[in-house]
Amino acid sequence: MSKWLRRKYTGKFEKKIICFPYAGGSAQIYDKWHDYFAQHAIEVIAVQPPGRMERLIEPCIDNAPAICDVLISELKALNLLDTPVYVYGHSNGAVNAFEFMRQLEVANENTIEHLFLAARKVPSLPTNPRSTMSDNELKNELKTLNGTPDDLLNNKEFMDLVLPSFRADFALGENYQMPKESDFEVATTFIYGTQESISSVDTEQWQEYFKHPIGVQTLDAEHFFVNTHRVELFEILSKVLKLRS
Repeated sequence: MSKWLRRKYTGKFEKKIICFPYAGGSAQIYDKWHDYFAQHAIEVIAVQPPGRMERLIEPCIDNAPAICDVLISELKALNLLDTPVYVYGHSNGAVNAFEFMRQLEVANENTIEHLFLAARKVPSLPTNPRSTMSDNELKNELKTLNGTPDDLLNNKEFMDLVLPSFRADFALGENYQMPKESDFEVATTFIYGTQESISSVDTEQWQEYFKHPIGVQTLDAEHFFVNTHRVELFEILSKVLKLRS
């Protein structure tokens, strides 16, 4: 068993969906996914980056290519890329999901059947990097993102533990350089909430990197719809993957 992977139905299903968490998040955000997808004979493999939860004492990694390089090695060692997989990345996790796809495709080893990029604009240099903010500035920024409860934001001991993972993840997204390649073959769907700062313009920017037209799905939701609108998100994923209800 790899410490990079959180699994519940290990080896029970041939089809798999690999899930990348948002900035500061952990594999646990996908805990409700395991049983849902098991109904459709799909195993959920949630990525657990270092520096959080049971890997809290490990140094965070702020580089998407480095994370995906290790992750691909871990998956190959367990023969988890021998059959087609689905991939979902939410927010900052979409950057890792994209890089994961890129590395496999460049190596002519792409077994991704469908890529889901959710709640993330195409990475570009930020005008006000979150990764270099002071602790108070970063806490205020997290409050505006509306993904961390106030009782946790006001808990100094807790925030001292988790701020390093937020900084590393934000730096990962801020420093990621989109590749020169612009004709990736994988079937892709872009998902975003209509109440977050994403629009059809962002869809067009993602489209520039794919050979085939990407699908677009929206939810009447804010940024963290992976938590707040799980049922609606499951409906979208099921529709795109043609899962039986």
